[in-house]
Amino acid sequence: LQADYFRYVAEVGSTEDRVEKAKTRAMNSYTTAIKLADQLSPADPIRLSLYLNYSVYYYEIFGGKRPKEEGKQGKKEMREHRETAMKIARSGLDDAEHDLENLDRQKMAEAQFIIQFLQQNLQSWMSKNKKVSSSKRNLFSQ
Repeated sequence: LQADYFRYVAEVGSTEDRVEKAKTRAMNSYTTAIKLADQLSPADPIRLSLYLNYSVYYYEIFGGKRPKEEGKQGKKEMREHRETAMKIARSGLDDAEHDLENLDRQKMAEAQFIIQFLQQNLQSWMSKNKKVSSSKRNLFSQ
């Protein structure tokens, strides 16, 4: 929850300094939480929720807004952050896939619900990445 709080501050912060501090605190909190959550079953809903929130944080905060550096380097950095967000989400999904049958009914239902969100985000993000890469084509690049 602490990481999510700092993520929200980073999204709506009123000053650049506050936003940067919130980004750093969110990243530190998510990193710590991931280490702790990795002790849980891979399909545990708490663990899956963390992977969902962490991937959204990475995509929106680091990959969703234009970095300060303009030009190719900034775009490349943004693309790399989006790819990292997708790897985080994919990692949570792949790990959970092999462990779902080990959960009780209630936890399995919760896990499947969160898995749907992870899958929807991945589909949406991959679709956006395809649109960006296809928009770079010109008449001569077929």
